[in-house]
Amino acid sequence: GNIYERIDAKAGTPNAPSWHIYKGGATALVEQVGGVKKRPDRIHKFSEMKGLLAGYGDSPTYNFIEPKYDVLGNYKHGTSQHPYGDIRAGEAFMKEVFETIQGSAVWKDSLLIITYDEHGGFYDHVAPPKAVPPGDAAAPGIKSKNHFQFDNYGVRVPALFISPYIEAGTVVKAKEGSHFDHTSIIKTLCELWGLDPLTNRDRNARSILPELHDTPRTQPITLLSEVNLPPDLLAALDQPETSAEESAKAYAGEDTQADLDGMIYTHLQLTMMDKLQGLSDDEVAAKTQELGNSITTKAQALDYMNGVGNTSLNSEENMA
Repeated sequence: GNIYERIDAKAGTPNAPSWHIYKGGATALVEQVGGVKKRPDRIHKFSEMKGLLAGYGDSPTYNFIEPKYDVLGNYKHGTSQHPYGDIRAGEAFMKEVFETIQGSAVWKDSLLIITYDEHGGFYDHVAPPKAVPPGDAAAPGIKSKNHFQFDNYGVRVPALFISPYIEAGTVVKAKEGSHFDHTSIIKTLCELWGLDPLTNRDRNARSILPELHDTPRTQPITLLSEVNLPPDLLAALDQPETSAEESAKAYAGEDTQADLDGMIYTHLQLTMMDKLQGLSDDEVAAKTQELGNSITTKAQALDYMNGVGNTSLNSEENMA
């Protein structure tokens, strides 16, 4: 299962939690999670977040926010801080996310977590420690294919906890045998709302809850009034993602015959999933696998997304 299914299982109980996804671009990688795309009522454009937060009331809600990637434009008009995009665009997006939450009624009871999926290629001087293997049903099949035991952490990634229940300037220290990892978010939600863990990994993860105070702080929080961005980049933040016609120019000079990188492959899968809506989960999995086996280079993936699947990446209807 996944955390969204765990939350949905609480429907009908007193003060039942809910979840929403906000995407800064046409696609969100979290849409790959099983069952998510079947709930279009829970998937929104980020520009809608301010208005929707106003209707939350006191309902506990898990919100997952993703930036704009602009895969067809080689990430140049994206806000994900992925090369070749300007990292300041990502800083501006994070500022907008924070100010949207702080300016809403939910701020007084909120925790904003900003983190990354990778370390960005920076050297980490701390050797990754051992981890609790997930022990889930899928592990044997994965393990036999790639020989991973999933019993070791990887390099560290940045993470910020932002809340009126955390003192300014707090640095959370490491604890022997207890580490934050990405499943700490799941662990925290499970503790908050009485959800069953997904695997042994999140069952044993370090929760964020002990870092929160019982009463909120009173001092105001202010950010820089503006992020120092050049006019052309500021304009790019409001531009739609690169069109199919422009994508060849965006990748000019690159070896598009190279093997697919992870981000291109993931967006390729999302495009395929969009084109296969209406089929059963097993049929979608089989056809996606079949298509994926025939697309092995960046050029082939771009051709597919530009042609058959381009509407799913660039149409406003798919962002609603």
